[in-house]
Amino acid sequence: AEKRGLIRRGIETGERLLADRSRSAYEDDILIRLGHLYAMQEKEDFFDSLKAWEARPPAAAGPEPAPAYPKALAVYRRILDRFPKSEFTDDALYNRAFLEEETGRHDSANVLYRRILSDFPRSPFAVESSMRLGEYAFNPPVNDLENAVFYYKKVVESPRSPRFPEALYKLGWSYYRLEQYAPAISYFTTLIETLAEDRPEDRTASAVDLTREALDYIAVAFTDFGGPVQAAEYLRKLGQPGWGREVLARLDLDGRVIRIARQQADAVLADLQQLHRDFVVDARDHDLA
Repeated sequence: AEKRGLIRRGIETGERLLADRSRSAYEDDILIRLGHLYAMQEKEDFFDSLKAWEARPPAAAGPEPAPAYPKALAVYRRILDRFPKSEFTDDALYNRAFLEEETGRHDSANVLYRRILSDFPRSPFAVESSMRLGEYAFNPPVNDLENAVFYYKKVVESPRSPRFPEALYKLGWSYYRLEQYAPAISYFTTLIETLAEDRPEDRTASAVDLTREALDYIAVAFTDFGGPVQAAEYLRKLGQPGWGREVLARLDLDGRVIRIARQQADAVLADLQQLHRDFVVDARDHDLA
């Protein structure tokens, strides 16, 4: 109730300022704030409708409510139509795209995301636009993995972005699904090394999960890319990183992905290093074939 009250008061203030023609020089500024508030209000309306629908008996529930943002979308379109050179154009583009996506209009959303990348490549919304285009291409039913790789690579051009680790993970996963195991291993390695730079007390549950999954996928990739011999040699060339034991603990000498006791990993490593073949993967070479 308190949140709704704050949103309502913000909307009332914005609408009052918009009606005051003496403030027309700031109309785009007022509109972008108003658009965000309308979006918040319409999201709350959707959540309320969804809760009410879930509380009804199944026989009387009717169709599940869908999100709709008519007021917010109208405001963002108004900004783009009337103020194409505004400092808020990229903001309006992104938020309109996001709401189009939320309501299932993916084609319209993707056109707007790509416009941000072409017209506002330095915008703070560019990285997120790339990520959302990558996710659309990666996920079913599209499954356009090469296009997904293209957009995820744009995200990793910004290593300070909060999306950087996730994009590394998705690049590794995309290459694995494409059966291009060397770059898959490379990206998963870079992800592990990136997350290891955080202090232990700063690591989030998400970072721990990504690290665990990256270790799993490196092991799985080696089952199709030279087996445990190649894995051991790869780790040797990386300088025997501590996490290498975790990879070997997921493999056995026949190349199957298993779970063996961690204390056995050092012995497995010693055996495998007697059998190595030449295998070099630079963990930070994102164009490795």
